[in-house]
Amino acid sequence: MHTQFLEAHFGPVTLDILRQELPYRMVLLKDRSGTTRTLAVSRFSGKVPAGLKTVHQKILSGAPLGKTLLESGVNFEKRLLGSYDIRPTEILQLESDNKPPAAKAVYSGIYIGDGPSGEKKLYVKILEVVSEDVRRLMDPLPDTSGKTDPDLIETLEAASLELADGNSGMHQCLVIGAGPGGIVATKELLEKGFEDTVCLEQASGLGGVFSRSYENLTLTSSVTFSMFSDYWVGEGKNHHFWTKQEAVQYWTDYANHYGVTGRIQFNSRVAAVTQDADENWSIALENGSTYRCKHLVMAIGNNNVPRFPEWKNQLSQIPYSHSKDYINAEPFRGKNVLLVGGGESGSDVAYEISQVANKSWVSLRETTGWIVPRKRGGHAADVSTHRGIWDLPREYGRKLSPFVLKLERARQDPVFDALADLNEKVKSRNGIWGIFGTKTLALPKAIAHHGCRVVGEITEVADGGRSLGTACGEKLEDVEAVVFSTGYLNRAEFMPEGLQACDPRKMYKHVFHPDLGAKLAWIGWARPGFGSQFPIMEMQARFCALVFAGEKDLPRREAMIEAALQDEKIYMEQFEENASRIRSLVDYHRYMNDMARIIGCYPPIAKYFFLRPRIWLHLMYGPTQATQFRLRGPGKKAGLARDIMKKLPISTYNHIVKAGLRGRVYYGLRALMPRFARASA
Repeated sequence: MHTQFLEAHFGPVTLDILRQELPYRMVLLKDRSGTTRTLAVSRFSGKVPAGLKTVHQKILSGAPLGKTLLESGVNFEKRLLGSYDIRPTEILQLESDNKPPAAKAVYSGIYIGDGPSGEKKLYVKILEVVSEDVRRLMDPLPDTSGKTDPDLIETLEAASLELADGNSGMHQCLVIGAGPGGIVATKELLEKGFEDTVCLEQASGLGGVFSRSYENLTLTSSVTFSMFSDYWVGEGKNHHFWTKQEAVQYWTDYANHYGVTGRIQFNSRVAAVTQDADENWSIALENGSTYRCKHLVMAIGNNNVPRFPEWKNQLSQIPYSHSKDYINAEPFRGKNVLLVGGGESGSDVAYEISQVANKSWVSLRETTGWIVPRKRGGHAADVSTHRGIWDLPREYGRKLSPFVLKLERARQDPVFDALADLNEKVKSRNGIWGIFGTKTLALPKAIAHHGCRVVGEITEVADGGRSLGTACGEKLEDVEAVVFSTGYLNRAEFMPEGLQACDPRKMYKHVFHPDLGAKLAWIGWARPGFGSQFPIMEMQARFCALVFAGEKDLPRREAMIEAALQDEKIYMEQFEENASRIRSLVDYHRYMNDMARIIGCYPPIAKYFFLRPRIWLHLMYGPTQATQFRLRGPGKKAGLARDIMKKLPISTYNHIVKAGLRGRVYYGLRALMPRFARASA
């Protein structure tokens, strides 16, 4: 907890050491009104001192308790105690000597929960009785009986100075970023016993780039796919799609449930990361604080550094922006606006702006990706992203794509006609399986209902951007604004030179750099063509935690390089130019299955066909989301996984299921054909 943070919430803060008889030491925080807010820490010598209850009663009767600290998410006790072997008691708020309704005991002393009026509060608990539970809690502490009372006071004073400076000593693991990737990485590290893990987040709340995105953001993967493996989303939400507020709330609840929130240091923007001679990391924050760690996790995602085409620099007479900074369409009302790029966020931006603009164009170099609706007939379309179809060879996309296009045309709906027009522009040999998915009808709706026109790639800029020419010879006149939805660079400017622009395709499974091994891991640098990025983040986090804990060994450097080259070759063959341009692009099923085999958590599909046919049906024709990878292996939670999977939807007998069955018959017959016949076919 930094003095800067405290002053932001309370005004000038004083840190005082209140000398009490052992085992308690008190740190007092005085807010701007003069009210003293009390937090207590304790030190034990292997056994619970007989005077614990008496001392505790003194604290209750004599210490001013005040109101609860505002939500901070700061791991107070770990930041305060550092490596001094001082162990705090469990925590709950004490408010006028009464526990609030939402109070509950938690993992190590911090709980962010709902207060009596629904607000978020940081609860602090002091153990009230000497019991076997207390004895069990304190037994693991080392014997410190040789230390004298003055030594303990000096130790606590030193810890308080470190508290003010923000220097927390050496940590085993540190995570940068508290978006979904950082949250799940911190959770997995905690479950592997890395109790000193700290997560640094530049913003004042968790959620990462999602929490700071445009107002009307709705995720394009359903709740079923977006959820983490071991935290149920609640009944009746299988076909729902989260708004950004709902997604952040789910991640908040997940973080609270697994004790992650107390490990997050908010308002902690990283300025520079360096590595010392011992290969440990030093993380300097913009507020002057410094952290050190042995294992570093980069969970900032790859949506931080906007990418622009070169012609952006010629726009001297009109304003331009990137979708990263887009909030809503109001600034573009009544204007002639060019939208560049048509991925998922670009499609949403185009749809919103087309409704208020005088004219709107969308410039596409080729196409938007393969467009599919979020829902079909009231059911989430990604429920059909299952093994029943995705276990087929990717070349089957060449047969699947024309079949799907024919069905879209048969709807005789202008929105789906626009969808089919765009999908027909996809040039990859594997069609739907050779490109990324755009799981929204936003752009087809903009075209069909709001006059948005698709134009080619911009190749000519005149009059400072007011006049633009396309590759097909079309002229756009009186352009008044340009919004780029042209993706992002895989960069982290605060990293050491040589690590600022790492190529995900050169890293082992998009996670580990061959030259650094278990010292550094990236979470979130694998973007699925279809499926959801959140299960991938969780799988990466599980692998990372196993490697850091020494339960899984990374291959030798040369073997990691070779594995990355082989993966790159596979993805270049499948995605072609898209794999070259989007360096993080992966095939969801291929990637998840590969990681599951490395971890040892690949689901027992054949076994369940005979022993648990209901679960087998979910494995094959339910969405291939994260829960099925909890049935076996390291980190398994088989009972919980089966309970959750039984609640998940199973695909209806739709065109995708039928296409999958046809594909299995086709490849089954091919396998029976003599080799020469297959070659001629």
